[in-house]
Amino acid sequence: MSISEIEEEARKIVEEARSRAEEILSKARKEAAELKSKPLANLLSPEEKERIVREFEQRIKDVESRGEERERAIL
Repeated sequence: MSISEIEEEARKIVEEARSRAEEILSKARKEAAELKSKPLANLLSPEEKERIVREFEQRIKDVESRGEERERAIL
């Protein structure tokens, strides 16, 4: 396998990973927005609601970071 073929394969892998990461992020953001907009009545305290929001925000950051790390490792 030539270097150019390896580079092309790496580009494909990076693009697939980027696409999948975008799908995951989009879904996580949508779910977070839905949770944030739903009236939870008295099921959760304000502190619990904020903790959940922070948790989803952290998950989004983690996924973005892992995607960037993988992209750098491949390229």
